[in-house]
Amino acid sequence: MGKSGIYMMVWIAYIAAACLCQALFGRFPVDAFAFPVNVAVTLLWAVCSWVVWRERKPAWLVALLLSPQTTLVLLAAFVAVCLVQGFCGDRLSSAWWFVAVVAALLTHLLFVTLRGVRRGRSRLVRFALIHLGLLLALGGGFWGAPDTHQWRMAVREGEPTREAVDGEGRMAYMGHELRLERFSTETYPDGTPKSHVAELLIDGRDKATLTVNHPYALSWRDDLYLMGSTPHYCIVAWVSQPWKYVQCAGVWMLMAGAVLLFVQGVGRKTTKGGQA
Repeated sequence: MGKSGIYMMVWIAYIAAACLCQALFGRFPVDAFAFPVNVAVTLLWAVCSWVVWRERKPAWLVALLLSPQTTLVLLAAFVAVCLVQGFCGDRLSSAWWFVAVVAALLTHLLFVTLRGVRRGRSRLVRFALIHLGLLLALGGGFWGAPDTHQWRMAVREGEPTREAVDGEGRMAYMGHELRLERFSTETYPDGTPKSHVAELLIDGRDKATLTVNHPYALSWRDDLYLMGSTPHYCIVAWVSQPWKYVQCAGVWMLMAGAVLLFVQGVGRKTTKGGQA
């Protein structure tokens, strides 16, 4: 069996081991990695990856993480993860196989980025924007998962409330009091609902207007989303996501890299003699 086959078998065994951990230990303890543990783990991961890359030891691990077979296997596994996410309502960050696949993909992406930057390749800015942007966009969601929480609140007209329920049905009392002031529905000429608007009063003094897909920024990390409504009450999702700025920075870098790719073109590889 050649190196390609060995690399493929290593990753298959790696994913199988993650699935075995899922069967033996149940859910991954994602909540144990909440801030500041996740920050410390992220820094440790980055430093260890840098040391392994710089020292090239163990050599077999560096070769494995830079091989084309690793790209194919991990991308296929990640696509499968995304498909499962689309059909499953569970929190995937608490699944061992999800954590294993995304952690390996991030490490592979980091090694590829370090190799590309070190080579001093042409169009380095574009390469760095795309790869670092992808690292931040994907890594922000992955490392920030323990700090991301969502609650649902039934906000009634004239009845202030702090009560909320999380995804597992546990009751929580939020830091702000919400009350429904007014609800309206805009319709098309045939009477079909076009949009819903809910006006809330926060802590008895601040007004907030919620529409579908247009959140209200309650703080630097908390947003309110309108999820459902009736003439007498509405369902509000309270989402806390402090790592969203890391993800946004990654998305903007990806967009900038895509613009450069469009402007500069793909380009042609050059041989050692400098001929295209």
